[in-house]
Amino acid sequence: MNNFEDLYEILQVHHAAESQVIEAAYKRLLRMYHPDVNNTPEAHVVTVRMNRAYEILRDPVRRADYDHQRNHENPS
Repeated sequence: MNNFEDLYEILQVHHAAESQVIEAAYKRLLRMYHPDVNNTPEAHVVTVRMNRAYEILRDPVRRADYDHQRNHENPS
């Protein structure tokens, strides 16, 4: 995937995951990487990426658009 971030990979879920699974994964990862609890230098960057991924994948319309774009970029 050329310069295309896999939002499912960021949230560590399968592309066919139910919305509840996506939400649970997001919350679990946020508890691990939020800068308030994680002092590593990359915590902020990881959190920003997770927030962006979750904002898109939690919205059915935006998720469908993303999936269409993702499938077009990686037609395997």
